[in-house]
Amino acid sequence: MKTNNDKLTFSGVVSLATEIRPRRPTLEVAFRGLTLSIGKKKLLQCVTGKLSPGRVTAIMGPSGAGKTTFLNAVLGKTSGYKKDGVVLINGLPGLMQSYKKIIGFVPQDDIVHGNLTVEENLWFSSCCRLSKGMSRSHKVRILERVIESLGLKEIRNSLVGTVEKRGISGGQRKRVNVGIEMVMEPSLLILDEPTTGLDSASSQLLLRALRHEALEGVNVCAVVHQPSYTLFNMFDDFVLLARGGLIAYHGPIYEVETYFAGLGIKVPDRENPPDYFIDILEGIVKTKMRGNVTPKHLPLLWMLHNGYEVPDDLQKDLENIDTIRELYTVRSISSEQSSEEQSENTDSVHRNLSQSNELLERKTPGVFAQYGYYLGR
Repeated sequence: MKTNNDKLTFSGVVSLATEIRPRRPTLEVAFRGLTLSIGKKKLLQCVTGKLSPGRVTAIMGPSGAGKTTFLNAVLGKTSGYKKDGVVLINGLPGLMQSYKKIIGFVPQDDIVHGNLTVEENLWFSSCCRLSKGMSRSHKVRILERVIESLGLKEIRNSLVGTVEKRGISGGQRKRVNVGIEMVMEPSLLILDEPTTGLDSASSQLLLRALRHEALEGVNVCAVVHQPSYTLFNMFDDFVLLARGGLIAYHGPIYEVETYFAGLGIKVPDRENPPDYFIDILEGIVKTKMRGNVTPKHLPLLWMLHNGYEVPDDLQKDLENIDTIRELYTVRSISSEQSSEEQSENTDSVHRNLSQSNELLERKTPGVFAQYGYYLGR
């Protein structure tokens, strides 16, 4: 039986489809106060959060917000940057380079070979990147699963194509690009704008394939640009970056509108939430927020909302928010925390308030008195 399996062709695997494949190792990546800078310019500031196995995370933000830098941080490509903060892998300090064999990355540009067929591209990738000790039959099963998942069965024998020789469509090429990384069976899959240039149907097909990977425990993270409302809601988590590499929101998709509504930012009817939030951050859309909060305060409010430490260069903004206590005492909707982490966050909140005491008392003594009253309650 083993001899026969080792001689299987690409298509002769139907009888093996029911065999149980081994579960992949999981990979959780957490950040605590991560800051990346070049010279005096900070590309990421005080990034705290985590990317979890079994979830599909959307990374969004205006141009220059640090989305690519964030991906580099996730991939461990931080050489050349000044780095502060902690990166935890499965809860322990470590280097992402140590896990590169189980990390897949799909760049914006094509990584396909135009003179090969779709199937040949995927097979070549699987042979190069899967373990040499893995049997041919096992590699074939992985190949067939990826082809089925990405909807490539009808074009599996089609030439990908080059500038001189016409091949498959642009949307199909995108899916082949993703498939080249999927056949290595990564535990962490990072994608840079995988849906750009795709129509709605192709984008949803791709997201369904990524969600299927997540069901197997894969940690999926993608930078996306202007997703439709339907596509946006196919993600599990949402990271919204503001200019300067600051996080304005990081949590479940289904709670993002509730969080911003608590700040006085309500998404109008027929508006796509992620686009609306980015327009708010960019100042394109003017909206009346609670108190005298402005869009530049949104990352600061997110830090205070979750009890994260506020960097010194943002401390001065605390004196400009006269309803700060009311704004960040909403229930935390970040990832679930242990009692120890919650205690640390409480200490951090008290530290933030203590540091801003002088500024608030000097600039707005009446507001500070009211602030102290609510704190006493």
